[in-house]
Amino acid sequence: MAMAVLALVGPAGRAQAPPGTDDFGRELAAQAAATRPRPGMLLAPTRHVPLRGGRTGDDALGTLSPGTAVRVLAVRGSRLRVRLDGWQPEPGARPVYARRGVRILSLILTPEAAGQVHGKPAGHDAATGTDWQAVRVTGWLDAGGLVVAGNRLWQAVAELNTAWCGSCHSVKPPGSLPANRWAGSLTSGRHRSMLDEERTALLLRWLQLGASDPGN
Repeated sequence: MAMAVLALVGPAGRAQAPPGTDDFGRELAAQAAATRPRPGMLLAPTRHVPLRGGRTGDDALGTLSPGTAVRVLAVRGSRLRVRLDGWQPEPGARPVYARRGVRILSLILTPEAAGQVHGKPAGHDAATGTDWQAVRVTGWLDAGGLVVAGNRLWQAVAELNTAWCGSCHSVKPPGSLPANRWAGSLTSGRHRSMLDEERTALLLRWLQLGASDPGN
């Protein structure tokens, strides 16, 4: 779901984009234009996108979060069959996370799809008090707007972080907080930055993937 960029107002009363967002938007557009999907590639959306159950139709399985890497299994015109590997905090849960025990959101399943996903039990996680399970979800995505998952995407997000956060305070590196605390930290500052939902989600994922949790 595309969100309009909220604007800052400059001294002359003219709307201004939040720091770094113009360059960031152009960079994402350039990456998407250069992406040629093929089987085996790891791609990521730059906004929230629907994951569908079939190549045609609108039978949504859920909503994929910005920056979530998926493996391309097949290319059929403008649609891609993809696979997501992740973790559910319990059988039938709607959220699918990137890592066990850490709430880095990858996918929100529809209630119907959540009940049909069958995972592999991964045991009890004492830190979260939860019985996590490994899951694999396959579905279809529109090819437009996807970028190659990896260093170039995250370098652009890192530069946005420097421009945005650094415009009003010293920049904290991702490893300065555990992953689950970054969500609250970013939300508390978002109203001051007026950064849109899609860019906020990308920035949060970059921060959480580099957070101070063991195994990161």
